[in-house]
Amino acid sequence: MKKQRLILFGTVLLLVIITVYLLHSNSISKSTQPNNLAAAAVGSCPYGCSPSNFTETVKAVSQNSVILSTSFANQNYSNFPNTPTSIYFSYDKVNNPQSTNGFGYNQYVNKTKNTDYLGSNITATAVLNGLEPDTTYYWGYNALIKINKSIYLTFPNSFEFTTLAPQADTLNANKIGKTFATINGTVSTSMQTLQFKYGTSSGSLTKMAVATGFTPLVASPVSAMIIGLTPNTTYYYQLVGTWTGAAGTKTAAGQILSFKTLP
Repeated sequence: MKKQRLILFGTVLLLVIITVYLLHSNSISKSTQPNNLAAAAVGSCPYGCSPSNFTETVKAVSQNSVILSTSFANQNYSNFPNTPTSIYFSYDKVNNPQSTNGFGYNQYVNKTKNTDYLGSNITATAVLNGLEPDTTYYWGYNALIKINKSIYLTFPNSFEFTTLAPQADTLNANKIGKTFATINGTVSTSMQTLQFKYGTSSGSLTKMAVATGFTPLVASPVSAMIIGLTPNTTYYYQLVGTWTGAAGTKTAAGQILSFKTLP
């Protein structure tokens, strides 16, 4: 009977020792796991590597839109081939990216998310519309990588681009008579007011003519029929428009052309 009690006591003691050991090992394992990849040892990449070999490009800049692109090597793909990488582009007219969501990474005010990517080399593109003409914008992007419920965020240096200014182009006159003529031109988007200036001296275009066919903020051909001209006389004319941008109201003028009325 006494021997059986000793065996039972020994068994219970062994079970207690094993339980304590397992709990202690689990606690150590949890304490050494970083709660985000910023705390991981990036050199050995146990929980994820920072992307590398960045290349940034700006393409197809217009008055109101632009295409931003980035490509980089995803060093996590070999170790985590099924882990998606999300790309976030952000931009603003002020070069002041802010830390958001408590993650400690920086983004500009306006943000656009691309689809998730898989692979060792990633190329992501963002098309930005609704921009202001002749305005400098600052931009950057974040690579968000989820590995084992952890997140690694990287933000390269800021970049910038400037949208194009609106244009007014003066075109050749037609339907020319003794006392009248039709003067022509084209205007790009973002123009808000438009008129022709004309006169008998290229340095003094004092008369005005309203441009017909013009719709504010829409690219279109325009023209104006001017009357009351003097026969056999050379006239000079120019298409002039105004628009408002980040620096206030500006003027866009086409080249000065000329025509001669019939005798």
